[in-house]
Amino acid sequence: RLALRSGARLVPMYAFGETQTFDKVPTPESWQRWAVRKFRANLFCYPYGVFPLFPRPARLTLAVGAPLELPRIEKPSELEVAFYHFQYFKALRQLFHRHKDNAGRPHDRLAATQN
Repeated sequence: RLALRSGARLVPMYAFGETQTFDKVPTPESWQRWAVRKFRANLFCYPYGVFPLFPRPARLTLAVGAPLELPRIEKPSELEVAFYHFQYFKALRQLFHRHKDNAGRPHDRLAATQN
């Protein structure tokens, strides 16, 4: 919505190997969803790698896609937001599948949750 209001470009990016750098202390998923609904952030995320807040060494490969040009719409409708949201995730999925073999992650699967 914000990108549409400003007419920004959205650049799909995916960091392969990022999930290998941290684990998190298990917390009930219901708590996490509540925090995201209430505060728009997961307050129950306690990452640890080698030590708390220090990631494990891992090979990271950043794939960057072509920018998506968005029109400037001062008050975008829900349908317009949904359309460009779909376009972004479509570009992200294509980027992921195009680069996963070269990133050394041929068996990875993309799981994107949407609100």
